[in-house]
Amino acid sequence: MKVYSRLEPVQTTPAAIDGHIWDLSIPTETHGGSLNAPGRQVLIVPGRKWAQTPATCPVSDTAPGEWIGTGPTEVLVCTGCGLDVT
Repeated sequence: MKVYSRLEPVQTTPAAIDGHIWDLSIPTETHGGSLNAPGRQVLIVPGRKWAQTPATCPVSDTAPGEWIGTGPTEVLVCTGCGLDVT
C-alpha cells in the first residue's frame, strides 16, 4: 500500500481518453469557490474551448456534467470549465 506525504498529491483523475489530454497547468484547488478534491484536472478536448477556469466557474458541483469517453476512460466533466468531476 502506498503512503502519501502531505506534499504529494493523491491522483484521483483517471487516464485521459484517446486524443484528449489533462491540462496540468490550470489551477484546480477550487471549483466555483468551493475546495476541490486533490488531483482533479481539466480535460482538453480537441476543437473545444471551456468558457471558464475552475476557480471562476459558475457551474455548481451539483449541476449536470457531460460524460466524455467510454469504458474505463469515461469521465464526467464540468460543462463550464472541463474539470473532472467524476
